[in-house]
This record gives sequence, structure tokens and C-alpha cells, in this order.
Amino acid sequence: MVGADVKAWRARTGYSQKELQTELGLRSRTSISNLENQTSQISRSMELALAALEIAPLLRLNDGKEGREGRLISYPAISETEAREIYNQWRTGKFASEI
Repeated sequence: MVGADVKAWRARTGYSQKELQTELGLRSRTSISNLENQTSQISRSMELALAALEIAPLLRLNDGKEGREGRLISYPAISETEAREIYNQWRTGKFASEI
């Protein structure tokens, strides 16, 4: 995943740069801009954070959207195999999240 993929992810999930900055606990919005302009691979931890925000909505702060109340969504326990399959679907763009 490179910067352009992050920008596409943000567009697909409806996050503004400010909202994503807040979710990731980054100090400035320029961090997101710099990330989106990066031509090399983003860090594994950043990629996992984006996957988590999309796959597991309960991890979101205030549902990831300014001015919207968080909603509780429960997920049944899943096996490691199922988790890997979901992550691989997300990586290939085949995962349809519940946003």
C-alpha cells in the first residue's frame, strides 16, 4: 500500500484528512497529506490501523465522523483463519465494510 492507496481508502470510507488524523492520533493534518503523497510503501502499522478502522468499526472514535455519535456494532468471535481471510479481502479491495 502506497500513498495513493491511502487517499483512495480515505475517499472510499468517507474520512476527511482531519477525521483520519484524529482517528490515528496524529498531531497534524499535514501528516495525512504527507502520507498520501508517499510513493514508497507505508508502514505495516499504518496499513493495519487503516484495515482496523474499516473492518472493526468498534475501534473508531466517535464512529470516525465529526458530529456523529458512535454506534455499537457487535461482532462474533472469529478464528485466525477467518481474520486472515477478511484482511486479505481488504488488501485486495474485495471487502465490503459496514460503514
